[in-house]
Amino acid sequence: RKWPEQSEELLGLIVNSLRALDGAVPHGCPEPRRRPQSAQKIAVILDRAPKHLKPDLVALVPKLVDYSEHPLAAYALLDRIQKPDAEPSLRLP
Repeated sequence: RKWPEQSEELLGLIVNSLRALDGAVPHGCPEPRRRPQSAQKIAVILDRAPKHLKPDLVALVPKLVDYSEHPLAAYALLDRIQKPDAEPSLRLP
């Protein structure tokens, strides 16, 4: 499924904003409690995101997912990057 061009542009802006925030916020700060199932939501985004944004999204996943959901997010990421049709820049050898 392809996203409309406006959605791709918006997702790009969101990714860039998250990267900027990641650099500006000291790690170890208390974070607001994230909603459950964030790992599943990120999996959907990774499935539909434009290829050129996927490396940035993958790098941001640990910061976007609640610590308690890190194992689920890691499993979802590994599942995607081990597939033969995975984005070549993300694929595991």
